[in-house]
Amino acid sequence: MKYYHQFSLTSRYKLLIILLALLGAVFILLSTAPYGAGLSSDSVDYISAARSIMRGAGVCYYDGTPLVWFPPLYPALLALIGKIIGSDPISFAHFVNAFLFALTIYLGGLLILKYQLSSVLLIIIGTLAIVFSKSLFIISVMVWSEALFICVALLSINFAYSYITKNDMTSLILFSLSVAILPLIRYVGVILILWGLVVIFFYNRSAGFKNKIVHLALFTIISVLPIGLWLIRNYLSSGTLFGPRMSSLGSNYSLSHNIVHALYVIVIWYAPILLFCCAGACFVYAHIGKEIWRFIQAEFHHTGPVILFVIIFTAFIVLSGTPLHLGQIDNRLLSPVYVPLTLLLLILTQFIVKYSQKFVSGKLIYLILVIGIFIWLLYPPYTVLGDVVDQFHNGDGYSGRIWKSSPTVQYLCNHHISESENTYYSNGAETTYILANFISKLSPDKLISVKQLQGSWPTENKAYFIQLNNINRTGLYTINELMEIANFNLIVRFDDGAIYRITKK
Repeated sequence: MKYYHQFSLTSRYKLLIILLALLGAVFILLSTAPYGAGLSSDSVDYISAARSIMRGAGVCYYDGTPLVWFPPLYPALLALIGKIIGSDPISFAHFVNAFLFALTIYLGGLLILKYQLSSVLLIIIGTLAIVFSKSLFIISVMVWSEALFICVALLSINFAYSYITKNDMTSLILFSLSVAILPLIRYVGVILILWGLVVIFFYNRSAGFKNKIVHLALFTIISVLPIGLWLIRNYLSSGTLFGPRMSSLGSNYSLSHNIVHALYVIVIWYAPILLFCCAGACFVYAHIGKEIWRFIQAEFHHTGPVILFVIIFTAFIVLSGTPLHLGQIDNRLLSPVYVPLTLLLLILTQFIVKYSQKFVSGKLIYLILVIGIFIWLLYPPYTVLGDVVDQFHNGDGYSGRIWKSSPTVQYLCNHHISESENTYYSNGAETTYILANFISKLSPDKLISVKQLQGSWPTENKAYFIQLNNINRTGLYTINELMEIANFNLIVRFDDGAIYRITKK
């Protein structure tokens, strides 16, 4: 009878998590209904690679060069779905996003449930924190690979939990496969191979050192082989492993800047609950410091993989931000740690409540907890629902209302001249491709001096330049700078751009 009650209770929790996951999917579908999923320059690379795969032309960008900058799995997924339903990836990407967001909520809720938080309130609050996460919402309305990456990362944490509890070969293989997939979605997933090795090293309970070595070796082979083969392909096709950004482009952001911005992102996520946890931890430590240490030692056995995931991934993002040219640390880069970090904060909250009851009334602690969490969740739903409305009315990126109504883009769509007869340059080559199916070359960048371009650009006799005013790339030469080496004859001008006939001087 007790077993039936426990099973029934767990089933009800899972049903609740599924309902909340469906709610999250509705948010994404409502947001993207008028304009589709948001598109950025990264999105254009994914879409063009998916289209290339569907044509049977390999994993390539829209200009025919091999895809190197990004791993292949996300565009391959879009291509597979496109082949099955016979549709272009842009037309169904928002449905994929809605499914991935729902799956993220379900896997996150399942993870919270697995760690057996004793408070029903904390289980519900933890899942709601995923549903109303602005960070995850932003990821899920864009055609970005992070949505898939976060799902597989949560899957790998769930498999890590199974491995530390069962230590059998099946859970090891599932754990290894899930980690192997991550670098094929985003290159940053390579660091999680190290995470997996650390988990196996500390949590393998097989008899004898030999069995631990076998587990480590099997995990290494399974997780390294797929990305290893892809990197060999990259080097053979382009001479680089990860694309030019990984070589010498660098970044203007220092290590201290990255640390500050990483902390800023996390504080924005959890400001009220962090204040509660810090104040509660100080109060508890003042009375029972030894209890905290015992708690950490006891909990580390179960939560160790989650803690290690957050530490290793965050440290890699912060430390590699400058040499790998990741840009300023923001929601997008840190989004994979949101769910596991939320779980850890819930566990810490539960500990504070439990041990504070020795000194303060349980009802008072519970009231403070409810107020703190209520404040925490008051702002996220407000902002996310506001984002839903804004996305519905305006869209995001190249698929948004501003670009859809662009006079320059409309002109390109209505006056399509064959690219085989003329060469086109643009400061927004990916924009002309994704919005007008118009292939153009990117205008010269400042890695090459104007003197080197003198007399050699443009190389073609029939060449045109498409200027898009809404795009601002500091690394490209402006029209005024290019006028030193080329003649620009205006063909048509609009409020948001212009088209020129160009010849070299």
